[in-house]
Amino acid sequence: MEVFYRLIIVILLLGLGKNLFAYDYITVHNDTIKLSNSFFYVTEEDISPQKAFELYKQNSFQQLPKNAKSFGFDKKYYWFAFELESNDEDNFLDIINTSLFVCELNYFRDGALSNQVKKGTINKDKRIRFTIDKSKTTTYLLKVYTKNPKFIAFGLGNEIEVEKHHSKQLLLFSFVSGVFLFTLIINFFLFARLQDKTYLYYILHISGLFISLLITLGYIHFLPIFKVPFWVLLGLLMQFIGLVLFSDKFLQLYKFQKIRKIIFNALYVSIILGIFAFFYGPLHELLFFVLFVIFGLLFYIALNIAWNGSKSAQYYVLGTGITILIAFAYTLTHKGFLPYTFFTFNLLQFALTWDAVFLTFAIAFRLEQLQKDNLVKERILKLKAREDTLSSMMSNVTHQWRTPLAQLGSMITTLRTKFEFSDVPKDESIDYLDNMSKQLKFLSQTVETFNNFTIDNQEEIIFNLSNTVNETVSMLHGDIISANIQLSVSIQENIFIKGSSNLIEQVILTLIQNAKEAILDSNLSNGKIDVSLKTTLDDILLSVSDNGKQIEFDYRDTIFEPFFTTKKNGNGIGLYLAKKIIEENYKGKLELIIDNNIKTFLCEFKKM
Repeated sequence: MEVFYRLIIVILLLGLGKNLFAYDYITVHNDTIKLSNSFFYVTEEDISPQKAFELYKQNSFQQLPKNAKSFGFDKKYYWFAFELESNDEDNFLDIINTSLFVCELNYFRDGALSNQVKKGTINKDKRIRFTIDKSKTTTYLLKVYTKNPKFIAFGLGNEIEVEKHHSKQLLLFSFVSGVFLFTLIINFFLFARLQDKTYLYYILHISGLFISLLITLGYIHFLPIFKVPFWVLLGLLMQFIGLVLFSDKFLQLYKFQKIRKIIFNALYVSIILGIFAFFYGPLHELLFFVLFVIFGLLFYIALNIAWNGSKSAQYYVLGTGITILIAFAYTLTHKGFLPYTFFTFNLLQFALTWDAVFLTFAIAFRLEQLQKDNLVKERILKLKAREDTLSSMMSNVTHQWRTPLAQLGSMITTLRTKFEFSDVPKDESIDYLDNMSKQLKFLSQTVETFNNFTIDNQEEIIFNLSNTVNETVSMLHGDIISANIQLSVSIQENIFIKGSSNLIEQVILTLIQNAKEAILDSNLSNGKIDVSLKTTLDDILLSVSDNGKQIEFDYRDTIFEPFFTTKKNGNGIGLYLAKKIIEENYKGKLELIIDNNIKTFLCEFKKM
């Protein structure tokens, strides 16, 4: 990682250097072109070419410096003058900054206007290029009026020579576009898969950044709909709104309520300023300050979280932090404080690539953390469901024990009375003892069934599913009968399956308990529950049916979702975990079937 940081610093130093990729105001590529003079003039009035030529002859123009820089954003008119002589018919004057689409070139020979080309000669590749007159020395006056940054630099040469810059530019743009599309597809996929708006907000942010990139490269104004100011506003709002909403979710800003409130209030102010800044120029500086406050607060929160060891926050800091610095340097370049080089001209492309790469890493680590959190939550859900099931089972055990204990008490009292007041035949005593033994055995089996379920043993073994279903249904039998519900059981013997027996017990208990509650909610006098276990040629089918309260049509696809419930005191965990157990632990499926007011939950497994 340290080597990576050093590499970035080297690139920055090289990119901002004076010699590497230096943009001279006028670069002459071959000896067939002779450049005599190069000057510029700034005026707030829209003067005529003849007036500009007179000012040029009166030495009102200033000498152009060698290295290119921006003249910033304003509503002034810029005139560039230079004298050229060309010995080749195929030489061109090429404008490096293709976003300067409002250009007018005037040709002066012998003090008179000989030709005028308005808005530039734009070829199919969106280049702004003018033909240079052959042989005679010509004075060229270029008029520029645009709301885009006024970075002006020229190349003089034949088509191959002046195309070198654009080819390099196109190659970089193609790479950055590929990064953008890849990031877009990844986040769209994550949003569609997880239904998490965090990824949608990031799409909004990076799309706004890409629109801003298209504007600065001069591609956006060729679109047939709307004008450049619209796209500037759209790109700006998409960037900042997307970033704030993305950060709100990603960094969980609700944990920093006071700062969150300031950030969102500042965002609302920036939106208003962004709209009015197009009509009143001085608001640009205020807008820039408000956005700087927003980014500063987001960066502070991210640093706070990253300091506590969050890898996703660390990548967020690297991504947004460096992106903000690059964007700041880009703004300084447009304002004319930094020289124009190939690196500074393309800072926005580097910012987009950096932002996409590092925030993709941040999203990846966030997904990993969410996965861990979900495992913990799922464990808690299972424990909660198990606690509810145990509570239900304890209630059933209590109910199951009442009758045998009452019978045992009655038999003991009767036998003791007989021993005290009369002789009891040996055969009759043995009968009493046998009956008592049966009752104790039943109690013992009930305890054993309950004990097996309480042990959280999920070891996969081959067990008798028929016996497990029988024992579980027996546990609930007394409670169901006491509720005046008819219980019908049809279990095929000796069906074996591999898995955890207490997990399947939990599923059966959930389905039968749900069936019982549905019948009680319906106030039916003829409530009925059917439990069935059988095999087909390839499958094992376990079903629990009831004629209780039906599930509304709109809810049939959502009853297995976590926390969804139609019960007054339900928690929406039981059916969700039952389906999860059947699908993940037994590789089967659990589905709801409704036929003639009979509701059936069907578990289907493959035979061993």
